[in-house]
Amino acid sequence: MVKVKTKIRIDKPDDKLVKRQATHAGDVIHEFFELPGKFVYAHPNDYPQHKYSKVDSAYYVEKDGELLTINREDESSHIDDEVIEKINRYRYLLECAFKKPVMSVITTPVPVNKPSIKIKISPTTLIDIKVISYPKLDGRKRLNKIKRKINDNESLTNVEAMNLVMIPKMFTSRNDEILEEVCRLLKKAHLIEEFFKHELICEMRYVIHKYAKTLKDINRLEGVIGLQNSCIAMKQRDQYLQDKFLKQGIEQGIEQGIEQGVKKGSFELALKIKRAFGLESALEMTDFTREELENEKLNETE
Repeated sequence: MVKVKTKIRIDKPDDKLVKRQATHAGDVIHEFFELPGKFVYAHPNDYPQHKYSKVDSAYYVEKDGELLTINREDESSHIDDEVIEKINRYRYLLECAFKKPVMSVITTPVPVNKPSIKIKISPTTLIDIKVISYPKLDGRKRLNKIKRKINDNESLTNVEAMNLVMIPKMFTSRNDEILEEVCRLLKKAHLIEEFFKHELICEMRYVIHKYAKTLKDINRLEGVIGLQNSCIAMKQRDQYLQDKFLKQGIEQGIEQGIEQGVKKGSFELALKIKRAFGLESALEMTDFTREELENEKLNETE
């Protein structure tokens, strides 16, 4: 296999990492940050016919029997009034677009002492924005624990292993040196769910592009973690899942089509595709509208 050399640094690697985590490892990153509820699936986080850009990430969780949207924004600089206004605007737009309550979360490499920011949006309504400051997560303690487990040949859970991707963000200096260390640890790590290691390697690519000093360092560290092999493995996995979901969906669609009409059965298939591969894939592969797939409700006519 010919190794493909990286020739340009990825633009906005933090944003791309956050989106990938919500889409491909939403349950793991949700548990990593110890957020409430149980992860359900990635949220369609674009606004239909709206001028504002997409949020960093959003996903559904189930809490107290109801769906809740968690909107995570990763902010690399100080959290000022402009940031707060932006996040509150996102909260409002997501609530209006998808008719579900929204919990706003800020993750940031900036040391912040406050665990939340309270804003008053009306005389009777107070909104809490949860703030997770990476330096407060104690990267050194986490790194030492991971090193010990790897050196003792202990297998890591997915959540424990996610630390390797996130630890470089927990340091306010020497990030490139920490990056070097976690890349070598990731190569040696054994996971209880071993295939998830490929996902972490794909995520680590963005961390490398964030903190490695030169293109030469980027290429070297991508080689250390075995990025190219993992990208191939993930593409094969995605194709397998796509085929599996299509087969299951077609079978269920046929059964439901007999009892309820073909369109309803096909709609269940479209929702399966959306939950597995995202809204855009479902739009490309089916004939349903964006509104129907976003709201998960079929616009039936009499």
